[in-house]
Amino acid sequence: MFSTPALNRCSFRPLLWLILALALTGCSHRNLIKSGEQYIAAGSFERGVSQFKQALQEKPNHQPTIDKLRQAQDNLNAWANQLEVKADLAKNRQQLGKAMLLYSKVAQLTNSPSAVSQYKAIYKKLRQQSALKVVLLSNGVGIANSDLAAVSGIILTNNKNTDQTLSFSQSNPVFEIQQSTLTKTAEFISGYETRTNPEFIRIQHDIRHFQDNRQHLRRKLSRANRQLNQQSSQLQSLTQQHNAIRQRLLQQDLSPASVNKYQQQQSRIDSKISQTKQLQTKNRQLRDKVKHEISHEHNELSHLIDDLAVTPGVVSMPVYSDYNYQAKLQVNSLSAQLYLNYNNGKTTSTRIAQAIVSDQDESHQAHPTIQLAFNPMTIQNQQQLSPLLNTQLRKVSQRLLDELVDEQRHSYIRLASQSIDIDQTFSLWIAHGMVSKNGAIDLIAAKIKQSLIIEYGVGGEFEVNALLHRYQ
Repeated sequence: MFSTPALNRCSFRPLLWLILALALTGCSHRNLIKSGEQYIAAGSFERGVSQFKQALQEKPNHQPTIDKLRQAQDNLNAWANQLEVKADLAKNRQQLGKAMLLYSKVAQLTNSPSAVSQYKAIYKKLRQQSALKVVLLSNGVGIANSDLAAVSGIILTNNKNTDQTLSFSQSNPVFEIQQSTLTKTAEFISGYETRTNPEFIRIQHDIRHFQDNRQHLRRKLSRANRQLNQQSSQLQSLTQQHNAIRQRLLQQDLSPASVNKYQQQQSRIDSKISQTKQLQTKNRQLRDKVKHEISHEHNELSHLIDDLAVTPGVVSMPVYSDYNYQAKLQVNSLSAQLYLNYNNGKTTSTRIAQAIVSDQDESHQAHPTIQLAFNPMTIQNQQQLSPLLNTQLRKVSQRLLDELVDEQRHSYIRLASQSIDIDQTFSLWIAHGMVSKNGAIDLIAAKIKQSLIIEYGVGGEFEVNALLHRYQ
């Protein structure tokens, strides 16, 4: 079997793609190694480890990469071990928020049991301190304790010595019925009238169009035939002139000057003959094309004439008119005011929100003229709306509680902005992030992160909100 250039090209393509893929992999691997080395040199061990791990995925079992990853991991572990010592020191200094974040970071990097245990213990304590720990004095809206406990940032307690208290109450439900009359409009066929058939008019228009076009093509064909006749006569005359000159050139007694003159005449006539033949060819092509178009137009025209013969000139068309009828719209609503009373031990505030549910329907009589059937009123009454209102009251209560939690979170930010003590400011930032599982807002999280970097370096990444609520 002999190879061919096509077969060689086909067998070469997979090899080319393989070479290209290897080149791209090698380039990506080198970039990852270079980036990892730069991070390690800057002391960013966790980022360096991440880059070397990606490089090892590009080139598995690559020993130099394995060695770099092992060394980077050793550096990161050493940094984490030092961080745990510093976490112990922060705890001893009662810098609990800082200690908790450091223990959380150590637990993330090393799964150290002692770090995990310390983090969980401090986390529980700080959540108790920062969240709203309240006693529910009265619950007049049927909100379950489980609903309240589900609100992140609120801790229910039975300790009567707690200064902070919550109570819910509601106004008597108000049932309202609103009715209105609507005028609605529908179209119906009120009669029929005889009109000129639009299809008949369209066919007539098309027939005139094809007739005019066919007439134009016939004139075009006539011009082409005349030109062909003229060119045939001209070609015959030129051929006679060419033959006459050729006979003269056969004479033996011609002088060189005469021979030259006849040859020039013969050349000019030959050029005219060539041009005339070219024009003849073009005109024949044009004539054949026009004949084909005329035949097509004739066929189309015949079809249209046949269609016109079976198409009625007039048709009966429906007449549409507006039909107005009355419809009754009714809206039943049930509403109540919800009151949330909160005492923080110093002052009492009341938050008020409205809960409302409604149902509506439309009814009308039967209208045979427009084939509209009778539609009775089907709408929920007060008794049927009551369970819906209770559900809505629970949703509104949770919204009010969320607002209360947000106020608590922002109170820590306000206190931190007024503090002149660095440690106290940091603790208030942590308290802000610990109120609910939403963590700290971006601005405060960035400030906490910057403080940790300044004090403990960039050996690991401080993702503040993930570290705050690591196991929650």
